[in-house]
Amino acid sequence: MPDTLRLPRTLVAALALLVSACSSSSSGDAGLPYAGDCVLTAAAVRGELTTYSASAEFGAPVAAKAFCANGMLSGNCCLYTGGGPDAGAVGGPGISAGTLTATDGLTPVTTLDYDISTSTYPLKTNANPWGGGDTLSWTGDGLIAGAFQGSVTAPSLLLGLNPDPGATPSVPVQRSTDLTVSWTPDALATSATMELDLEQGLPVEFGTLIVCKVADSAGTLVVPASLLSMVPNGSGYILYQRRNQAATWGHNVSVNLVGASTSYGAATFQ
Repeated sequence: MPDTLRLPRTLVAALALLVSACSSSSSGDAGLPYAGDCVLTAAAVRGELTTYSASAEFGAPVAAKAFCANGMLSGNCCLYTGGGPDAGAVGGPGISAGTLTATDGLTPVTTLDYDISTSTYPLKTNANPWGGGDTLSWTGDGLIAGAFQGSVTAPSLLLGLNPDPGATPSVPVQRSTDLTVSWTPDALATSATMELDLEQGLPVEFGTLIVCKVADSAGTLVVPASLLSMVPNGSGYILYQRRNQAATWGHNVSVNLVGASTSYGAATFQ
């Protein structure tokens, strides 16, 4: 990864399970005391070699937030300032669901072990690769959260991106006009969603973030100028994330299984 491109907090959040759409701060199932997420992500930076990562989080569920509950909505996009989409959402201390194992059919992907010193499952960034359309399975042998097993279809890698973070050192974003982005829809994970994130400014507490969400099958979305005009001039990031989800349960836990394909790079707001 180029030294000049720091990871956007939106990608870090995605890998660390802090993205609002797939966080264990979601409501889970009524009557079950625990909720969790298991996420496998294929991520490319500026079109370079794709890395494969695994992350998980389990805890007590809290009330789910509607999209743009604490932002400014326009069309399919939301403008956040300050804390971003998860400001104020807490799920309490993390808990263990035992050793977590991810496989691609019969091929091992990775295992995650709970770190009692940090009350987390540390992010694994060296998972074995998988392909679009593969069946990604998770099993947890159970501890505080009960044992579970389930699977999700892996989304394909992102193709046909326009603008493409891998085609230029920094994607120019004009703040005075609508920004239309497009991609090639996934023919394998047909129920996937697409999220576009545009971020300007660090640290987290003072950043400005636009998040847009549509069905992946749409192949395009428009970021309105009414929101872009509120983003300050300067350097930032653009991130696409295709996400496919499935649900499974243990005796006392609901688990959200996520397969994601991400592409990100630098952006310049002008």
